[in-house]
Amino acid sequence: MKDFQMMVKDTFYMKGLTVFSGPISPEVGFIRSCDCEVVVNDKVIAYVHIDSEMLPRPNDPARRSISTSESNHLAPLGLGAGGFIIRSKRR
Repeated sequence: MKDFQMMVKDTFYMKGLTVFSGPISPEVGFIRSCDCEVVVNDKVIAYVHIDSEMLPRPNDPARRSISTSESNHLAPLGLGAGGFIIRSKRR
């Protein structure tokens, strides 16, 4: 899988999943299970395991969705529903 990053515009919870939504760059195919970094101001502040992309072919490529079933604690880090980056973990 190619490296990617998502500028998170919205975060919501659905059936035990945390779902992150926003544009992904560069354009990549379907995102499968992978380890990712949560980045604010070019600094890695947390890690999250992404289970997969929610919709394999979204209607709006600028609003893709990835999810995790992990319990995450991003709110205490000062993160709101959006405005941060999730990127595939650098190898």
